[in-house]
Amino acid sequence: MFSKKLSALNDEELTPLSPSHKRHKSKPSSSSFFESNNPPPTSSNNPSSSSSSKLGKQKYAQTHPETPPPKNDIPVAQAQRVPTPLKNWDDVNWSRRPNASVAPTQITAFLCYKKWEVDSGGGKEILTWNGVLELYWDDLPEKAGLLPKFSKTTKQDTSVNDGTQQGVSDGSLKLHIPLKLGGGGINMSDYLKRFKSFPYDSVRIDLLTQFHNPLKDGDKPPYFDLQLNRPNLKNRLNDGQFQHVDWTATRHSNDYAIKKFSYALGHNPTPLWSNPAESLPGILLSLQIARTPNFYVSKGMTPLYLVSFFGLLTYNLEPADLPSRISVLSALFLTVYAIQWVTIERLPRLPFSTILDGVAQSVVTALILTATGACISFRAGRPEGGCSGECGDDFDTAAAEKWDLIFACSVLLYIVGFPFGYHVVYKSKQIEDEHGWTRPWTAGKALANKWFSPVEANSLCTDEEFEDKHNKKFMGEGERIINVDEW
Repeated sequence: MFSKKLSALNDEELTPLSPSHKRHKSKPSSSSFFESNNPPPTSSNNPSSSSSSKLGKQKYAQTHPETPPPKNDIPVAQAQRVPTPLKNWDDVNWSRRPNASVAPTQITAFLCYKKWEVDSGGGKEILTWNGVLELYWDDLPEKAGLLPKFSKTTKQDTSVNDGTQQGVSDGSLKLHIPLKLGGGGINMSDYLKRFKSFPYDSVRIDLLTQFHNPLKDGDKPPYFDLQLNRPNLKNRLNDGQFQHVDWTATRHSNDYAIKKFSYALGHNPTPLWSNPAESLPGILLSLQIARTPNFYVSKGMTPLYLVSFFGLLTYNLEPADLPSRISVLSALFLTVYAIQWVTIERLPRLPFSTILDGVAQSVVTALILTATGACISFRAGRPEGGCSGECGDDFDTAAAEKWDLIFACSVLLYIVGFPFGYHVVYKSKQIEDEHGWTRPWTAGKALANKWFSPVEANSLCTDEEFEDKHNKKFMGEGERIINVDEW
């Protein structure tokens, strides 16, 4: 006893099958089967096979007189059934994406920020970063529920493997992509112009993960639909509804701290590599890193400012005691270069001056102005014929003190306005916006910045408050950036 199946399926009812099912040589069947003592047909074009099929139908009608024939079955007496040709699965190109005419493949992205480190040595600052990009999507050939149904006949029963049994893949796939800065890391010293704002320098490292479809026969862009909508865990909903970033890194490394980790979905705004505009999706990543200036401020800039203020205190000496004033200012003048030497060994040899150099030069200028004021006040107070030794009562102290006050106020305004107001506040902010971590993606000089633009952007602010709250474990969303041109 063995089973034979009849099918009224058309070719349009067949869906592509994965290569693992090529071993099935039987024809796809419908959900109804019957028992027969006749041998199964070996070919739909064989006359003996057609006769056996007719005998099977006659026997079925004799044993089941109360059951009418199926509506789609054409009586043999009226017309000859046209056999449905078997599908040759060997001719299917399994490397092509299935259903190329339907909507693009939806891919959900998830970023894992694991570890970053800055190694300073040999005049270089090497940045290394380890992360993971996880992609989730449903693949039609892997989805058992969309495979054609094949009969499975045994001596005990007849069943259909419809792809819904427990343990069968539902078609969901995950791609685990390790992310590293190649070649042993990135030498941040190559971003030379950022050093102009030392010790307030920073850098934005932009990365691009691009997607494109090499199998374009019959496909139409866009091929992929990137999304950031992976649901978050229930115990992590306070950090965001979706899983965008899994943060397991520290905030500080060497002299640096990461200010923000920015990520965005983007595409090519103009035609690129023979692909139309907006047809190539990509994931844009940015590591926004800044130097922590505390060491250089406490060991360099603060002592320099104190030197300038100590220079102003020389105006408390008598205007007639010019040698004492000059000796104090000379000692302070040499102290400036001694302080500057403490921090200079941490910098590469640069072809330009930094903000720290500008502050040091401004302090030297302030000391020179202070000494100049001391000399002018002495000349204003001494008698017309000069003094041989001490001037005594002939020295005009009131006139000298007037010039002391003028120069003291002028030097004080200069110290506050130029080295602090111009160098520390204005110039550092200007360099930071052009070459530092606050620079927008669109202002970058790399090819990735010119060829791809953000569409949906987010930024995860990793400040001190973030570190105190989450330490090294965060899973959630960053802040949504409304104006992507400023991202």
